Amino acid sequence: MKSMTGFGTAKAQLSDVTVEVSFRAVNGRFLEPRFHLPRVYFSLESDLKKKLSQMVQRGTVDIYISRKLKSASAAGKISINSKLASEYFKAFNKVSQDLKLKDPVRLDHIIRQPEVIELVETDSVSAQEIGLLKKTFEVALKKFESER
Repeated sequence: MKSMTGFGTAKAQLSDVTVEVSFRAVNGRFLEPRFHLPRVYFSLESDLKKKLSQMVQRGTVDIYISRKLKSASAAGKISINSKLASEYFKAFNKVSQDLKLKDPVRLDHIIRQPEVIELVETDSVSAQEIGLLKKTFEVALKKFESER
């Protein structure tokens, strides 16, 4: 009889992305998979869940998937909201005048504000990356199963 508790991990990389998959399970009456994955992999969750259920029947299984990109250009593009930055600048100057402060409004005050500068992630994942994820998932799953 197999234990329901266990751990397994695997890591792999392509030229511009590294994927790591980790499994951790504790006892449970039914199979309860809990995926913790990047938003760009959400559409792949059902395929991964099917693969998991082929090998695991019981337990609460946490699946952690991380995706690290080597370059900022691979992650997406930077979006600058100049109108919002201008509004913050005006508001900060108004507060400064109202409070009779002598300190000038600086750039670092403005760019720290929400939505002034954002990284807009690309929603596309290459077929190679999907293949890498599935292969890494299977390797981690086999390690997990052998530990159980």
